[in-house]
Amino acid sequence: METIKEIKEMFENIDVLTVREGLAFYSLCKENYSLTEDYIKQKKHNQRGKYIQYAECVGHSTSNSEGEPNQRFHFLESWALRSLLDGTINLDESFYAVVNSKIKCKELILWMLEAAGCAPKSIEEFEKTWHKNCTIGLFVSEDDLTKCIKERMLEMRDNTNIEQYNIAVAAFRVRSKCS
Repeated sequence: METIKEIKEMFENIDVLTVREGLAFYSLCKENYSLTEDYIKQKKHNQRGKYIQYAECVGHSTSNSEGEPNQRFHFLESWALRSLLDGTINLDESFYAVVNSKIKCKELILWMLEAAGCAPKSIEEFEKTWHKNCTIGLFVSEDDLTKCIKERMLEMRDNTNIEQYNIAVAAFRVRSKCS
């Protein structure tokens, strides 16, 4: 297992996250965070999205009262996996550029911000900033999202299943060995 110092040194050389690294980070994140959960409970949850249909198709729960399907499923399984398989994204692209241009779902953007530790302070603040065709870029810059994700990866080291954490760190290591 790598030390925090070794991981920090590896992160120092990363200015722009790849899709591989973004997916590795979000694979460690919780299914639900309080702001996103509150937002969904206020009946603002999208019940017609393609990810709802996909969840039903694969037998995943679709209970709105329970916030299902959760946004982790939405991002990793419904969006990212299917996008990788159909070739609309690839692992070496800029993570920020991809999510900023392709993800338009309110709940998913809020979950991504909250998981990375850079969410608005309240649902009201989120709603005030949101407008039709909004993207994650309205809420956070690429530099700030990258910084937040690297900080959260360090915080997660001692609070996450170590095997899962090591797999996620390996995604970052791929780049540092190839650079």
